[in-house]
Amino acid sequence: MRDSKLKKTSFAKTLLTGLYYSLMIAIGVFIVVILVNFLQGHIGTDMQASELALLIAGLAIAFYAAFSLQMPLHELGHLAFGKLTGYELLVFRIGSFMWIQKEGNLQFRRVKFAASGGQCLMVPPESSDGKIPYLLYNLGGIIVNFTLALIAIALALLTSDIEFLSLFFMLVAAFGMVFVVMNGIPVVAGKQHNDAYNIYTISKVEGGMRAYETQLRISEQTVKGKRLKEMPASWFELPSQEAMSNGLFASLGVFAYKRMLDLLEIEQADLIMARLQELDSLTATQGGFIIADRVYCELLGDNRIGILDYWLEKRQSNFMDAHKTEPAIIRTIFSYELLQKKNKDLANNFKKVFDQVTETYPFPQELAMERELMAYAEEKAAERKDKE
Repeated sequence: MRDSKLKKTSFAKTLLTGLYYSLMIAIGVFIVVILVNFLQGHIGTDMQASELALLIAGLAIAFYAAFSLQMPLHELGHLAFGKLTGYELLVFRIGSFMWIQKEGNLQFRRVKFAASGGQCLMVPPESSDGKIPYLLYNLGGIIVNFTLALIAIALALLTSDIEFLSLFFMLVAAFGMVFVVMNGIPVVAGKQHNDAYNIYTISKVEGGMRAYETQLRISEQTVKGKRLKEMPASWFELPSQEAMSNGLFASLGVFAYKRMLDLLEIEQADLIMARLQELDSLTATQGGFIIADRVYCELLGDNRIGILDYWLEKRQSNFMDAHKTEPAIIRTIFSYELLQKKNKDLANNFKKVFDQVTETYPFPQELAMERELMAYAEEKAAERKDKE
């Protein structure tokens, strides 16, 4: 019976994944076709180079604008439909522009950490019979992208006599459908759960509702200024290894090890991270931060150069360089220079970099945790120096 169920699940995933990539390819081909047709209709043998350059620049701007519209509107869709179902806004971010709720006021921040895309983080109303509303909040972005695509198609038809404007609206419609497919078909693309997969997990997977709500409650308390170690321990119970094959549950594992770091339970944090590294459900970003945190734990422990060199291979070094303004990464580099290289001057330089990051970082309690972890590394360095 179990084997039969697994086969059906595997077949459904294969079917949905095939549909996902087929539709994405089809939309991509459609975009290429309308662009080529437009160029063919406007490029003549007597066209000057400056006119061709202007035409191509105009198409590039239209292409970029049509795509760039979708992501902010997708996040606004989550915001609007979240509000309709009783959610309260915590964080709204577009690229490095962030609006965050602080003491009842919506504050604007320009963040310097490596942020891409967008985010609409909200907290649900109190649960009733163990359930919270989740459908419209998760579907909101898809609904807005799809609605925009339909409106853009109508506008493209209405402006068919103004070719460039009509083309722009067709691009808006096409990219709207890209976002609909990206978020509306329940697949895991690049190990990243989309909105539809979250809906599937919450509604169909045992414990999915609780995992979803727990993450939002943790986020709520974080925005309110609480540290992980100050939150209820029951929120950080580590799911089973099987459950964490689903990314929603694996994220709870990430919170669990970070709480152990906040408690300075270094060995426990490292044990959880070792389990997480066995999973195939973490995103590349999550995996990169886990390795960086394991490097920190190794520096405090056996400090084996072979292990450190293995973890800090080229890909990981590139990852840490790309995220060099993240407090956790600065803390690890600081500890590496202090405990492995024993270069106190260079370590202090990274401490100054950390202080610069604090000026715009939106979560001061995370900075407090990182400062304590850096201070703990300094204690270890002093202990080792006394033993020499």
